[in-house]
This record gives sequence, C-alpha cells and structure tokens, in this order.
Amino acid sequence: MKTFKFLLLTILFTACSPDVIEYYDIETKLDEVVLVDETTVDVDTTQTKTPTSPIYQTIYKSSTLNHEWNSGYFNELTMKWDYAFNPSFTYLDYDNDGDMDIFAKVEDNIQSGPVQLNTLYLMINQGNGKWETKLDVIPEQKGVFYRQLMPADIDNDGDMDVVGFIADEPMYGNTHPQTGGVDLFRFEDGIYYYENIVPHEVNNEVWFHGGALADINNDGWVDIIGSSGVPKVYLNKGDGSFDSNDWFEVAGDWFGTKKTLGPAVAMWDLDFVDLNNDGLLDLIGTVNKNKDSFFNHPGNTTNEYQVTTEIYYNTGTYPYYNDNEPYRLDSDYLTDVFEDMFSDVNDHAFIDYNKDGFVDIFTISSTHWAFKKDGVVQYHQNNGDGTFSIHNDIFKEGENELFVSKVTNPTGHFGEGEGGQVWHIKAWDIDNDGDIELLIEGWKYMGFNIWDINSDGKLIQTIY
Repeated sequence: MKTFKFLLLTILFTACSPDVIEYYDIETKLDEVVLVDETTVDVDTTQTKTPTSPIYQTIYKSSTLNHEWNSGYFNELTMKWDYAFNPSFTYLDYDNDGDMDIFAKVEDNIQSGPVQLNTLYLMINQGNGKWETKLDVIPEQKGVFYRQLMPADIDNDGDMDVVGFIADEPMYGNTHPQTGGVDLFRFEDGIYYYENIVPHEVNNEVWFHGGALADINNDGWVDIIGSSGVPKVYLNKGDGSFDSNDWFEVAGDWFGTKKTLGPAVAMWDLDFVDLNNDGLLDLIGTVNKNKDSFFNHPGNTTNEYQVTTEIYYNTGTYPYYNDNEPYRLDSDYLTDVFEDMFSDVNDHAFIDYNKDGFVDIFTISSTHWAFKKDGVVQYHQNNGDGTFSIHNDIFKEGENELFVSKVTNPTGHFGEGEGGQVWHIKAWDIDNDGDIELLIEGWKYMGFNIWDINSDGKLIQTIY
C-alpha cells in the first residue's frame, strides 16, 4: 500500500510548528474511496465533494486543535445515526484505522433501557458513510449532562482521553438538576475508564457550561480549564492527575468589573490556539450576555453588548493571561437596532486561511435566542501583530448571512422562517485540493452544510 506524508500540517497549518505543539508521525493511506450514498436526500450531486482517503489523527496539546485540525466530519445531510448527539460530541480515532470516530452523548429523551438520555457512547466510522454504535467501551456511566466533551492526551501515553464538563439542568425529568463538575474518561487498552476530577455538586462555581483542555503553562502536560462564567484552570500535576482544590481564574475582567457576578456576562466557549507564533497557547473566549439584566449594570451599553469574542495572549508566566489586556474582535454587523444586534458568538473555527503563516479565525454569531436571528459567519484575518482585520469579501455577497436562505433545503423545511441555526463550524480541506471548506457541524433546518470555494475564488453555500 502506497503511503505519503499528510500535507495539511505543513501547507495549511504552518503557524503550528513541531516545537510549539507536540504531534505524532502522520501518514495517509491510499485506499479505495467509497462515495456516500447521495440518494438519501435530494441534492445536486454535481456540487458534492470527493471524500478524502483515511488520515491518521494528530494528537495536539489543545482540545481545540484535536477537534478542529483532525480530519473528522459527520455529514448530517447524507449519513444516518442511531441516537441524536449534538451538541456534546468530539472526534477521535478510537480504532486507529485512519477514519475519525465520534465520542458522543445521547440527546434523545429516553428514560429506560440500556441507552438513555445522557448515555455516553462511540460512533465508529466504517469509512463508507456508515456508522456503528458502540456502547461497551465506556463501562461506568453517570447519567449527568456533559455540556462539553473534549479530547486530549492527559497522561502523555500516546492516546486520546476525554474530559466531560458538567452543567446539568432540570430538564426531561432528570435527577441531577443544576449539578456541575468535571469527569475524566482515561483511555487504556480500548476502554474509557472513569475518574472524577471535580466532585459533582449543585454549585454555580463548578457548573461548567464551557470547558477546554490545553497545556497553558507549556510544561508538556495538558491542563483542564472549565468555565461557569469565568474560566477556572486546574493544572496538570505532571503525571496526568489533578487536584480539585488547586485552581485559579483567568480572563475574568469585564471593563473593570468581574464577569458573571457583576455585569451579567459569562465566558462560555473556550478555545486555545497559538495565534502569534510564540509557542504558547492563547485563549479565545466567547462573551455571552443576559439581555434582561445586562443593561442594569453601570458602564454596559449597546457597544459592550455587541462585543462577542475576546483574545488573551499567553504571557508565559503565572497566571499566563493578563485579565486587563484582552483583544476584542470587531464586526461588520454593528447596529443601533437592539433586536438585530449579534450579541453572542456560538463557535470559532481556526485555520491559516490565507496561508501567510498565522492562524486566522472564523466566527459564527447570533442575536439573543429570543429574537431568532441566527447565523452570521465572519472571517477575521490575522495581521501577524496581535490584531485582526475583517475580510468578509472572501464570501460571495450575502453567502455568510445564514438568516437569509440561499440553498434549497433537502429536509423540506426551515426554522422560524429563518435560514437555520448553526452552533458549530469547522475549517478543513475535505478533498485535499489545497482549499479550505468551511463546515457546519451543528445545524438546524439548514439547506446546505459547507461553504465551498467557487470558480471566482469566493466561498458559497453548497452541499457535501
């Protein structure tokens, strides 16, 4: 079988050198590619992309990169699955066959039997558009609501462990209302063994609505960062273990007051990527607001309400991120109309899109959920000096505005008269043609699932 070195790391991800983030040897196998059965939905097959050959996963020192820069992608328009799993899922290659599998949590409201709401399971990628549910490799189930599932090599043994961040809610009649905490599923010999890291308790301080894994102190060991509004860091002890009583907060300042407790602002979504090529992982966090109490706090205006993403550059010394010096991404969609204000970013995608050696950022944002205006994607180009510039002209005009329907929906309906809701995006070269496709990983009633580069070089909505 012919093999060759996978080029995405060197061509597309040049901002990440082997001296910055540990990675393992990667090879691509040239096996026969079986196309997805495209008869399951009514799509124009002339628009579809050719799937890649299997690609062995890279193990990074950041859960953001493990999910984002590995090759996994689940196609919700053309693939079938046994249980709903959005939004808590992540990619890892469980069986080391070069096809990324999915570690997920059941979202279906099932109250009895071996599979219930919140059951953790694996979806094994068969490599031909088919997936097999695997339930016997996570023997200890807690039944709690893992808001985030994040992959990384916690103990440096060369395989991917998974950390679950708990933010349970009194929904579907479950028995863990408002419980928080952190659990580790350590991978050994094909089994994910359960360990508790932060004890489960009804406590807003550990109600981790967001979380990520990253080696923030650059000691070679992945740390745990959970956020109940203000990110809390649990440093790895240097042997894959953690102390739940040993933590510190970062990125907690909000224009002179503290996030969550003061200004009705919380940092939920956390990502860690080296943005300035200094070998340290920087923190990128979303800023989510409570619209009903946000303006009750002095200093909060509609300007602050439209701040959606903060970047904290890693200083290299404790506590690693300077609270008073965040860089805030700008927007092309600032407005004076409150109902039209895009106040929350749902996710980021990170890629060196223009191939200049610096990682750029895509954001997907929405208005407050009560206003049902979802989906504006913006491209923030890294200037190489710690700042970013918006260049939404990489999209064909209007193609980044998802609240306006552009493509016929194969499911036959849209939501609330809008173009759909997008919660997760990912930037990846699907077909190894050297061009990045921007992928929708979590969607609702969408009529497409990628942005592809058109003949004029612009990104357009289409179907994979």
